Amino acid sequence: MLLLAAAAYLGLRPLLGEESPALPTPEPTAAAEPVTVEAGGVVIRQESVLRGEGEYMLPLLPDGARAAAGEAIALVSDEPAAIEAARTRLRLSSELAAAVSGAEPEPEGALSALAAARASGDCAGLVSGAQDLGDALFGTSRELRAARLLSELAALPESDGAAELRAPSAGLVTSKTDGLERLAPGLLEDLTVTGLAELMRSEPEKAGDDSLRLVSGWRWYFAAPLAAKYAAALEPGERVTLTLPGLEVSARVESVSEPEGGRCAVVLSSTEAMDAALELRFCEACLSLDGGEPDP
Repeated sequence: MLLLAAAAYLGLRPLLGEESPALPTPEPTAAAEPVTVEAGGVVIRQESVLRGEGEYMLPLLPDGARAAAGEAIALVSDEPAAIEAARTRLRLSSELAAAVSGAEPEPEGALSALAAARASGDCAGLVSGAQDLGDALFGTSRELRAARLLSELAALPESDGAAELRAPSAGLVTSKTDGLERLAPGLLEDLTVTGLAELMRSEPEKAGDDSLRLVSGWRWYFAAPLAAKYAAALEPGERVTLTLPGLEVSARVESVSEPEGGRCAVVLSSTEAMDAALELRFCEACLSLDGGEPDP
């Protein structure tokens, strides 16, 4: 009876003008906005400089191409004439393959080749470029083009005297070197702010035109000093968004050093866009972090 009386009373409270006690409303929690922090740092890769036994070099692969272990990546010689002969052989072979496949020469490509031959003083290239331009403008048949190219190939010396340079291991190849290829990932182990400052002051060694750079592996690194208040929020293994000149990648936090002077040395790594990062060394970066206030 008491329970029924209580229920009846509670049901009649609104009719009697009495309000039910208000329940507490939880305050909304504001979501932390991502913060973008700028930092100047250094890009590190596992790389080496390859040189052949010759003063002159002709790369066989375009910059950023991936070479297999043992693949020929360049021709080298002490004689510039041997390199020019090899260049001519490669060009004629490429044109022959295009002619056999039925691809029609484009006037723009022939004009570009003609201009390049003129700028370099390549007499054979001038003759061949003029012929290619004629083929493009006047529609020489595929059979006639192939016959002409075969004749030019047959007229070249059997051996141009250039030796092959082969990749000792698989990796990306580029003809651009900066003299800082000695900066290897091993230098980033237990990196401190002082050690990072020393890396950033590294002087390049002399780089010549007779060398190629081979970048091994799939992972590259970026190390930079970061304000301690931001670095403290980073944990090894978590991911951040790293923006460098010309690219944006997802990067993994490898290590965060102890603070020195209000900053920590932060090491990030990525397996994305290695070919796009080949020419980067010392550069400015933006790191997208979770929460906090941006630098003033």
